Amino acid sequence: MQHEVLLEITEQYRGLNINTGHPFKTEVSMEAANFTMWVGFGLIAVAVIAVFFSPYRRWLGFMLAGMLCWGLLEVVRFGAQTIFEMSVAYSYLTALSLAMITVTFILLREDKQAQKQLANRQYIEHTPVYKDDQQQCSSR
Repeated sequence: MQHEVLLEITEQYRGLNINTGHPFKTEVSMEAANFTMWVGFGLIAVAVIAVFFSPYRRWLGFMLAGMLCWGLLEVVRFGAQTIFEMSVAYSYLTALSLAMITVTFILLREDKQAQKQLANRQYIEHTPVYKDDQQQCSSR
């Protein structure tokens, strides 16, 4: 009796049903995952094409810039996680901090250039331009 119970437990552990001999469906098959992946990619492609032919085409540029920014953020995160052996949370915080510092320096540089252009614009001297037939002095 004990031997039969042990055999039954062993067969169930292997994923086989004792009565039918068919495997249990305990895992999601890769075919379903691949189908779902293709459906998702198809929906994304349809959405991008619909936006491309709509009046909001310029938003695709913002979307691609956001994807590029997130990709760079992931590269920095993975590098920090690998080099410094950080946890995922700390590596994300490091990557976000570096991104914020970079954006801050870019904005400071742009502000400095705008201030310099404003200062240069204030010191432009204008000389009056007269036509040949006009008199330069109104006292005559």
